[in-house]
Amino acid sequence: MKELALQKFSQLASSLGVTKLTPDEAQAIVGLSRLAIDADRSVDGDELDLYDDLGDLICELAGTDADEVVEAEDRKPRGDDDRTARIADGTGKLTAKPARELAYAVAYLLTVADLAIQPEEDAYLAILQDKLGISEDRQSEIAEDVSEAIAEN
Repeated sequence: MKELALQKFSQLASSLGVTKLTPDEAQAIVGLSRLAIDADRSVDGDELDLYDDLGDLICELAGTDADEVVEAEDRKPRGDDDRTARIADGTGKLTAKPARELAYAVAYLLTVADLAIQPEEDAYLAILQDKLGISEDRQSEIAEDVSEAIAEN
């Protein structure tokens, strides 16, 4: 799953209209992605590995140092109030629709990577969808794009 997801990332980003990101957008997407894997309050090594690799690809789109961005996000506090503030900060940095949709797609990808979305992850995705201004119809399309991007043929 992990290798397939990484191989298809560029295709997914392109289908959402993202070929380049600003450093702020990359940092916001990586941060929101970190919150996605933390949503169920458990540590999964495979999810963390996929997050690290996706962080590299996201930062590559912005020409930024992935290690610096990922490590900075890893050190940020994760309490409930902190999470709320981090969601607001991250979504506030994403003004372009394609970047907002990529942020949602990456978060969705990370939550389905283990083939089961936990209730806490689903709740996080609903909050993220709302804060990013993504409609129900568009959310379904993005979820389908992610599923198609990672489906084995």
